[in-house]
Amino acid sequence: MIDDVRLSNAVLHPDQLLVNAEGTTGKCVGYWRFEANPNVYKDVSNHGNDIQPKPLPSANALDPKTQAL
Repeated sequence: MIDDVRLSNAVLHPDQLLVNAEGTTGKCVGYWRFEANPNVYKDVSNHGNDIQPKPLPSANALDPKTQAL
């Protein structure tokens, strides 16, 4: 399981790592908490890099091998 992912555009000092500090720095370009509120795919860094999941094709459009999965 993946939770609380933060991407930065520079090297971070160890005390700035997410395991050691909550929130974002000025170097943060994306921060996803994967929580139901405000939205599972919302980028809470205020950079607007929300994740846009692709819609799944309908079961009728899948080939038999893929349907078996």
